[in-house]
Amino acid sequence: MTSNEIFKILGNKTRLRVLCLLRERALRVGDIRAVTKLPLAMISKELMRLRACSLVSAVRRGVSITYSIPQSPETEMLRSLLALAEPLFPPEIAADALALSNHALTEAPATGAPEKSFLGNAPRKPGAKAEEKSVPAVQDAHTTELPTELL
Repeated sequence: MTSNEIFKILGNKTRLRVLCLLRERALRVGDIRAVTKLPLAMISKELMRLRACSLVSAVRRGVSITYSIPQSPETEMLRSLLALAEPLFPPEIAADALALSNHALTEAPATGAPEKSFLGNAPRKPGAKAEEKSVPAVQDAHTTELPTELL
């Protein structure tokens, strides 16, 4: 990932807010929503974009998914940029940090399932076709022929 791509990602306020929260600690989507008051769909969409760029990793434990910023050269550069730019951030980010410090994190349900990393909505390989499934034909009750002797 180039520095241009990282700056493009940081140009979106929602992604910037999510990254600043994840810089503090690993969080679940519900925690991010509780702190930022943003719609779940918006948070999920931005997390998907951040995962696609490998700036955020996801760990699934049963039905619970925890997001964090992984250790890599790109994310170390990202962490440095976020620390340097902190005085320039919009007021929402400072409010998010304060709300996060007062927020009781939700616990992942104890399922006994092992933790595993996943790619989530990763794009398919170029040229790969979606699997076609044969669906049995269903006859609609409204289109069946009535016996002629009843007419």
